[in-house]
Amino acid sequence: MTNDVDFDVIYRSLLWKAQSGIFYHDKMTKSLQWRNRLATLLNLFLSAGAVVSLLDLNLIPIPNITLWISIVLALVNSYVLAFDLNNRTTTHSDLTRDWIDQKRDIEAAALIGDENKRMLQIQECKKKESEIDKKEPPLNSRLGYWAQLKSARALGLENPDMPWFVKLTSLHW
Repeated sequence: MTNDVDFDVIYRSLLWKAQSGIFYHDKMTKSLQWRNRLATLLNLFLSAGAVVSLLDLNLIPIPNITLWISIVLALVNSYVLAFDLNNRTTTHSDLTRDWIDQKRDIEAAALIGDENKRMLQIQECKKKESEIDKKEPPLNSRLGYWAQLKSARALGLENPDMPWFVKLTSLHW
């Protein structure tokens, strides 16, 4: 009976952490993809504007528009390069997949009938969790808090109320 209680505590803890990782990295992936799409769209429009102004078609009646377009284009490109949006997006999507695999393994461990085999599987899940943790980039604390509360609600572990400030600020990261 004691082992079942230990297993239940470990199982819920591992499941909660995996679910939090899924929510967190999925949100970060979507946010970074949105920023990348916005930067690409700005590049497209600004490049088209630069071509039009260079051809001197008089479609844009603003003086020195070529200079301003090139400055803004350089700023957009430096933002993309400085924050390495493509690499960060790939990192977070890979971590989302890792946490989804981890959650699947944890749930499979709960279905094992033999207690010893079940605990061996849970130990393997703990090892895999530490490997995933090594790949984790620095955490955005507000978004991490949001993901933890959302996973607690999704798993039915508790019913916490999210503070309004966290709700407003973490949804747009």
